[in-house]
Amino acid sequence: MANAFELIADQLADPEAQWSLGTFGAIAEFMRDAGEPAELVREDPTAAVVTPRGGIRLQALPGLKPVAFETITTQSWSQRVAFCLPERESTMSRRTVLTELGPDAQALRGEDRAAVLFDLGLGVLQVDCCIRTSEATLTEGLRAHAGRSLFDHGNPAMGLILQHGPHRVFVTRAGRAEVYQAIPAPGGTAPEGPHTHVLPKLLAHGRTHARPSRSRRAGCPARISIRRTRCATAAAGRGRSTAAAMRHSSACCRGTATSSTSS
Repeated sequence: MANAFELIADQLADPEAQWSLGTFGAIAEFMRDAGEPAELVREDPTAAVVTPRGGIRLQALPGLKPVAFETITTQSWSQRVAFCLPERESTMSRRTVLTELGPDAQALRGEDRAAVLFDLGLGVLQVDCCIRTSEATLTEGLRAHAGRSLFDHGNPAMGLILQHGPHRVFVTRAGRAEVYQAIPAPGGTAPEGPHTHVLPKLLAHGRTHARPSRSRRAGCPARISIRRTRCATAAAGRGRSTAAAMRHSSACCRGTATSSTSS
């Protein structure tokens, strides 16, 4: 597990690494610019990085498996490492209604720990998708609709969230991602940097992956992944090379990606 932690800490320190945390249809993405102010904290077995736009904290749990793989598009190809846990060890609350959780004592920044956390109630397996707010108007508005599905006909809760743009907080057993940037208007473009996507049509499929993957075949649904776009990294010429990072992750993965763990 020391190898997995070293990989996590190493990649969190590299501004060229992009992170995603979530499930099929609901995902938080974290990335940062090379010159952007960032606070890095490393306390074995956790490592975190926080910027003015968002943050991520990860924990190298005993059963966590790094699985290396590649994806391709018409414009580039990406190298990725998925950090996975067996299904029985990664299941979250699976709440299906909007639920107030109280102050967010685990917030990455001290200034956010008195703010109120609400689980959106998406009912997904491996991540609790939440929002956090210190605004009284939004807090009272959401309390009025707690106990209802966010997608109930006539439920104004989602409209309130879009209007106020609270922090988004996605939590798994192996870590959490927080996004502080505003939520784009419906039909708008996600901002550069940390952002989230919640897509009801994809959530309706009840899947943990977009398609079969090495992590799924290994018996471990993906929880968190690092992405590096090959052409962008090569063109920038900054930081640790993609190939070197993948060699490191592949070394961590030997003997784990093919040793299936039953769910």
